[in-house]
Amino acid sequence: MVAPDPPNRGSIRCDETLEPPHTARACGDVRDVDRLHPPPIRPGQGDEKLPGGTGPGRDREHAGLSTVPLDPDRERLPAELLRLRPVDQPEVHGARGLTGGWPVHRDLDERHVGRQGRRPESGWVVPMVRPHPDQASADPGRPGESADRPRGDPPRGRERRLIPGVHVVKKVALISQVFHDDQSGPDLVTLLKQASGDGADIAVLPELPLNRWSPSTDRVDPADAEPLGGPRCTRQSEAAAEAGITLVGGAIILDDDGSRHNTALVYGSDGHLLGTYEKCHIPDEPGFLEIAHYEPGRKPPMPIRCDGIDMGVQICSDVNRPEGSHMLGASGAVLIVAPRATELATWPRWKPVLVANALTSCCFVASVNRPSPEDGVLIGGPSFAVDPTGRILVESTDVISCFQVDVDSIPDRRIEYPGYLDIRTDLYVEGWKRLEGRTYKCVDES
Repeated sequence: MVAPDPPNRGSIRCDETLEPPHTARACGDVRDVDRLHPPPIRPGQGDEKLPGGTGPGRDREHAGLSTVPLDPDRERLPAELLRLRPVDQPEVHGARGLTGGWPVHRDLDERHVGRQGRRPESGWVVPMVRPHPDQASADPGRPGESADRPRGDPPRGRERRLIPGVHVVKKVALISQVFHDDQSGPDLVTLLKQASGDGADIAVLPELPLNRWSPSTDRVDPADAEPLGGPRCTRQSEAAAEAGITLVGGAIILDDDGSRHNTALVYGSDGHLLGTYEKCHIPDEPGFLEIAHYEPGRKPPMPIRCDGIDMGVQICSDVNRPEGSHMLGASGAVLIVAPRATELATWPRWKPVLVANALTSCCFVASVNRPSPEDGVLIGGPSFAVDPTGRILVESTDVISCFQVDVDSIPDRRIEYPGYLDIRTDLYVEGWKRLEGRTYKCVDES
């Protein structure tokens, strides 16, 4: 029995117990693949106007894209075609690369069909639905239909095949605790097991969770850093595996050339290292003399695939240069986590930055802070999470704070303002190249 969609949702829920990639749930109903697959474009076809469009019809081979012809028996495209997508194409690509700006991982719904007719240059396309190989057509003019059975019926000896959509919800735990030797309180494994027991899939720790806050001074202790795979790395890896949870932690990593980098470490629930990210923007002020302890990161941020979703990492001050968050959103991340170490008095400044990053990157954004003052630095402030609409999900000083990432909500944000705005990488590269090496400094006009 197919479970209906939740109220007011037009999404398709994915069920991994079915047989991918040709099984799915569609709108609470079972539908045959080849009944949904339209006939190919015939010679001379393609002059019809798309629904909601104005002016002359457009060529359906526009920009080299394959689109779905209109059903002559209908006044509009079948609604099913507007709500399904080929599962082997994670993004719907348009004439300028990314569809309407940020990547879209779920299909257009009917309210966007008009935009397809009005703005052919934007690259909107109706996704194609492919038949199951066992339902291959003997007549190439009618995909998915065999000569000896009526169209719409399943093949003999097989059940109807469904087409998967996307609906993923992940629970994230923000753990506001550090775990260096002289820190009292529950140990790392205990808190990770508690988060996992509460249903969390991913746990996020503060910045440098197994270190003391050594940037309180400019004195560098060699013991603060370690090679990748050192004791702090191993402790986090083993804790993730023991608790059975994906973990975002971190350490100061010592490279072979002697350089040190403040590095986020992402471990899978089996303890394997999934990815790393080096902090790029390094503060240099009282209490945060970080430039003496590690160097700026060397690579731009990229999403890390973990627990079935694409997640990006920014570390503390990185969020104040939103280009990193925008790059992660444009690269397909649905969640950006930002471990931090900030003073309680500065929280009113950090909060709107995190909200703005969520709105403009079309991602869920979350940050977790070191919990209390250390070595004379008044560190503190809440864990925080916000969704792509700017709605606050978590703002709490609890040791563990949880929220849910509804991946299925992301495409709606990315086909609405500001998500559909073009990503003008050509202009950005040109403009930033002229400013290479500069900072925001006062200019003496005298």
